[in-house]
Amino acid sequence: MKLKRPHRDRRLKPCPFCASEWSELTIAEVDEAPGFIEVICGGCGCIGPWAKTIGAVRARWNSRKATVKN
Repeated sequence: MKLKRPHRDRRLKPCPFCASEWSELTIAEVDEAPGFIEVICGGCGCIGPWAKTIGAVRARWNSRKATVKN
Protein backbone atom coordinates (compact mmCIF):
# COMPACT_ATOMS: atom_id res chain seq x y z
CA MET A 1 0.00 0.00 0.00
CA LYS A 2 1.25 3.46 -0.83
CA LEU A 3 0.55 6.07 1.85
CA LYS A 4 0.54 9.69 0.77
CA ARG A 5 1.85 10.65 4.22
CA PRO A 6 2.20 9.09 7.68
CA HIS A 7 -0.93 9.32 9.80
CA ARG A 8 -2.43 8.58 13.21
CA ASP A 9 -5.25 6.14 13.98
CA ARG A 10 -7.47 6.47 17.08
CA ARG A 11 -8.20 2.72 16.97
CA LEU A 12 -4.62 1.72 17.85
CA LYS A 13 -4.05 0.38 21.36
CA PRO A 14 -1.34 2.01 23.51
CA CYS A 15 2.29 1.03 23.00
CA PRO A 16 3.06 -2.24 24.84
CA PHE A 17 6.45 -0.90 25.98
CA CYS A 18 5.86 2.70 27.07
CA ALA A 19 2.03 2.98 27.08
CA SER A 20 2.00 5.93 24.66
CA GLU A 21 -1.52 6.58 23.40
CA TRP A 22 -2.70 6.68 19.76
CA SER A 23 -1.67 10.35 19.40
CA GLU A 24 2.00 9.29 19.73
CA LEU A 25 1.67 6.35 17.29
CA THR A 26 2.24 6.80 13.55
CA ILE A 27 1.35 4.50 10.67
CA ALA A 28 3.98 4.95 7.96
CA GLU A 29 5.55 3.20 4.99
CA VAL A 30 8.41 0.78 5.67
CA ASP A 31 11.56 2.24 4.09
CA GLU A 32 13.23 -1.16 3.72
CA ALA A 33 10.19 -2.89 2.18
CA PRO A 34 8.17 -0.92 -0.39
CA GLY A 35 4.49 -1.80 -0.30
CA PHE A 36 4.43 -2.46 3.45
CA ILE A 37 3.39 -0.19 6.32
CA GLU A 38 4.18 -0.26 10.05
CA VAL A 39 3.30 1.37 13.37
CA ILE A 40 6.00 3.54 14.96
CA CYS A 41 5.82 4.75 18.57
CA GLY A 42 6.94 8.34 19.06
CA GLY A 43 7.35 7.74 22.79
CA CYS A 44 9.95 4.96 22.82
CA GLY A 45 10.74 4.34 19.16
CA CYS A 46 9.41 0.80 19.00
CA ILE A 47 8.29 -0.38 15.58
CA GLY A 48 5.30 -2.67 15.22
CA PRO A 49 4.58 -5.45 12.76
CA TRP A 50 4.51 -4.86 9.01
CA ALA A 51 1.44 -5.38 6.83
CA LYS A 52 0.17 -4.37 3.40
CA THR A 53 -3.00 -2.58 4.54
CA ILE A 54 -3.90 -0.18 7.33
CA GLY A 55 -6.55 -2.60 8.62
CA ALA A 56 -4.04 -5.45 8.79
CA VAL A 57 -1.31 -3.42 10.49
CA ARG A 58 -3.86 -2.12 13.02
CA ALA A 59 -5.09 -5.67 13.75
CA ARG A 60 -1.53 -6.94 14.22
CA TRP A 61 -0.58 -4.03 16.50
CA ASN A 62 -3.73 -4.41 18.59
CA SER A 63 -3.49 -8.20 18.93
CA ARG A 64 0.09 -8.47 20.15
CA LYS A 65 0.63 -10.34 23.35
CA ALA A 66 2.47 -8.89 26.33
CA THR A 67 5.87 -10.49 26.85
CA VAL A 68 6.76 -8.80 30.14
CA LYS A 69 5.55 -10.50 33.32
CA ASN A 70 5.64 -9.16 36.87
